[in-house]
Amino acid sequence: MGNLRYNLYNFEQKVGLMYKVFVNNKPLYFSNSPMADVMNVAFNSYAEVHEAVEKLKNNENAINIHHPEIEEVFQALPEHMKTIYAAGGVVVNPQGEVLMIYRFEKWDLPKGKIEEGEAIEEAAVREVEEECGISNLKIVKQLADTYHVYETKVNIFKVTHWYAMEYAGDEKLKPQTEEGIDDVRWAPVNKLHDLLKNSYCNVIDLLDNHFSLYLSKTF
Repeated sequence: MGNLRYNLYNFEQKVGLMYKVFVNNKPLYFSNSPMADVMNVAFNSYAEVHEAVEKLKNNENAINIHHPEIEEVFQALPEHMKTIYAAGGVVVNPQGEVLMIYRFEKWDLPKGKIEEGEAIEEAAVREVEEECGISNLKIVKQLADTYHVYETKVNIFKVTHWYAMEYAGDEKLKPQTEEGIDDVRWAPVNKLHDLLKNSYCNVIDLLDNHFSLYLSKTF
């Protein structure tokens, strides 16, 4: 887990070598050139990344850190910020409904921290099973990674690896309340918009890319 694993096929996450990290539900872009309509910062050191995070936690709405070798800059970010790796799933049942959880007063997708020595795919399945009370999941394909920063005593850079999964069982959903999950439900894709009005931007992006719902353009 020493290096980030990139999804080069994901057009939305990587356009002209662009990566997107959410801070307080606001985007911190890493790209190889300046962008329009955002604050642009030419990368010289990782101190500028930390400064950008603090600005996004306050009044700034979007920041782009740019450098001709931005992939190397982004690749090395975990060496300069405490990093946690997680895995989770976008689970669909035979009715075409998506498995959603309600945690910390937000609608989210099931995911959790990868344990030491655990394979990423195994962690993704385990976390969905534990958080939602179901079993016998089938991984269909790998999806885009998502990135965000949150604050405890220090800023934490969280990298989440995602997988599309299928579930064909009929087990009763059971939220893992000890992990702060209050509700688990199957949501029809055409009803996702209503739930995602109260969600996280990285979840909206992920589902938008996977289902081609154009959700991010309507919030």
